[in-house]
Amino acid sequence: MNKIYEILHSRKQHIAALFISLLFLTYIPAPAFSAESKFLTNNLKNARSPYLREAASEPVPWQEWSEETLAEAKRLDRPVLLDIGAYWCYWCRRMDNDTYSNPEIAKIIKENFIAIKVDRDERPDIDSRYQELMSMLGFPVGWPLTVVMAPDGLPFYGATYLPPDDTDKLQGLKGVLNKGASFYRQNRKELKSQTAFFFDRIVKSEAGDTKVKSDEILNNAASEILLSFDKEHGGFVTSGSAKFPQETVLAFLMRHYMATGKSECMDAVTLSLKKMFNSTLYDHAEGGFFRYSEKADWSRPHFEKMLTDNAMLASIYLRAYRISGKNDFMKIGVTILDFMESFMKDSKTSAYYSSIAAVRGNESEGDYYSFDEELIKKALSPKEIDYFNKRFKLIPIEVDGHGKRFLLANNDASSTELPELESKVMIKLKLLRNTFAKPDIDRSFYTDSNALAVLALLDGYRGTGKEEYKSSALKAMDFLISKSFIAGKGFSHFPLPSGTERKYFLKDQALSGIALIDCYGVTADRKYLDRAVETANILIKRFYSKKPPGFLSFYSEISSKIQNVTQLYSAPSVDIDDIEGPSGNAAAIAFLDKIYLLTEDEKYSNIVKEALSATKGAIRDNAFQTAGLASALYDYEFPPLKAVIVYRKGDSPSIAARDALAKEVLKFNYPGTLINYIESGASGKTYILPPDKKAILYPCIGTTCYKSVTDAAKVADSIKEIIKK
Repeated sequence: MNKIYEILHSRKQHIAALFISLLFLTYIPAPAFSAESKFLTNNLKNARSPYLREAASEPVPWQEWSEETLAEAKRLDRPVLLDIGAYWCYWCRRMDNDTYSNPEIAKIIKENFIAIKVDRDERPDIDSRYQELMSMLGFPVGWPLTVVMAPDGLPFYGATYLPPDDTDKLQGLKGVLNKGASFYRQNRKELKSQTAFFFDRIVKSEAGDTKVKSDEILNNAASEILLSFDKEHGGFVTSGSAKFPQETVLAFLMRHYMATGKSECMDAVTLSLKKMFNSTLYDHAEGGFFRYSEKADWSRPHFEKMLTDNAMLASIYLRAYRISGKNDFMKIGVTILDFMESFMKDSKTSAYYSSIAAVRGNESEGDYYSFDEELIKKALSPKEIDYFNKRFKLIPIEVDGHGKRFLLANNDASSTELPELESKVMIKLKLLRNTFAKPDIDRSFYTDSNALAVLALLDGYRGTGKEEYKSSALKAMDFLISKSFIAGKGFSHFPLPSGTERKYFLKDQALSGIALIDCYGVTADRKYLDRAVETANILIKRFYSKKPPGFLSFYSEISSKIQNVTQLYSAPSVDIDDIEGPSGNAAAIAFLDKIYLLTEDEKYSNIVKEALSATKGAIRDNAFQTAGLASALYDYEFPPLKAVIVYRKGDSPSIAARDALAKEVLKFNYPGTLINYIESGASGKTYILPPDKKAILYPCIGTTCYKSVTDAAKVADSIKEIIKK
């Protein structure tokens, strides 16, 4: 991103001068317009997204994002008002309620703009493109994202939440729209001349420094990340006081610790995980982590609960348990999984909902999740109050309409284990919450977040041995295969009826592929590996690019019927920054590297090597934003443990011996371990099963294998010896 800023600097200054002039324009009324257009009435009532459907009753003539809508804006020669938000986003709801419900604003929009509303969970491609463009041009980013742009997609104004009228701190949308409409009419030619330049810069990128040594990059990445570590509260300080869990950063630090033994990396992870769980970032009454905190000490959360965050955090805690041996981390990981099973799982499909919003409708943020101290005292018995005071501390929070209320934080989770008393207290706390309506749930099934849920559940199975986690993971994976996978095209972002145009994103392919490999590892069912290989080949064919080098963020199937629409907003680019989980390139590289280790087909390794060479410079320049890539680089340079188990197909004693060997590998559960099951004779002379043995295990690091094992009781010792090397 730093290089992009340098490239754009001179051009950006020129355009910025135009943008700044927007603030000083006098409103010039739009020319009279009499033509009828279906795009000048609200058309969201049949939208798939619940976030969009909620806006169907607003007076703004909202449209869904489509090439047809943008072509209409060009035909009418109107600027576009683009609103990007999400169902879970509290301030998106506030802007809908405060601003877009205003009839005056709706009138201005109808007379001057084409209005498009986008659900960022449904269309991460559009969201990431405009977050990037806004950042390039120096405008605020986040949600809601408010963009005023030319019909060809070039923005000339951007903001987040805007009230209807000017306040002491914020511009009002009313004034922005009036000035924006005038600005477009006076500067349309100037704007059009800039579009090709920005298209060129946002889509094209150059390969990084391929000569940089990997170990140097990885060591420097860890050092850079640790500079932002908060030694008092855990977590990482980036900009402002807001703190996010930063799952990919935590995962990288654990990977670095495993490779180097540098204790400061694991110390940072351990403190962060403890502080986050003990704080109000975790919902101690019903479970699950909130999305982020406004304060560095984690004491003021924003109350959205995301499947993506909770799935990744469950995996992080369970991985930390396996590395550190700290049982508290295993227990926390399990509580997150149990929250997902109880609150985010669809009973009919076994898939997982996208998110739980902060509130229901337009209620006050925090009312459901906070407590009245006096009501707690009245609800609990003296013995329960004593337990409550030892277990929890109350953190004050101001809630609109309710005054001072309190959030729960832990005193010390490990010092008060009284299961019966704890159960009674928790039941009563949950009953107190029933005073308020439960927050809204987005019941969408997104492929990438469900794949992360599968990975988390299998981490839970490997860590605890609980078959229910394995069963839940396989059911969710089977749902994705049956409802989201299309032969020759891959995994769509969400399931749709047959014949409907689908969206295919890089992260959906890569994360689903990794989940398929994990399902194969715990079942020995070849269908999962075969599907993973098929997905890998689709990923290479449809997403891999030589120029720009790397994997493209999405596969574009733009209708050829719509002509002359500049593709600034719809041309895929190479995404390398971790946003809502690992970047698409990080996940794709990790996936193909695993496929190579299982198939030993060099074509996968060659592509991984090319993609990493193109992104090494990005890791060096900004390790914090590319921690997912750094972890993928680690797995390539320092391959994980691979257990190859050879057995006889259709031979029950051989299959039983195979499963016994696999069980020991899973029990040992070294993070990142792969298991490959090979039928005797299928691999030629590479992996041989002696005639007098039922099954045999070849422990390997990458493609280098060591002394084989046939006795399940000796598997753990054999693996330990290899890892020491």
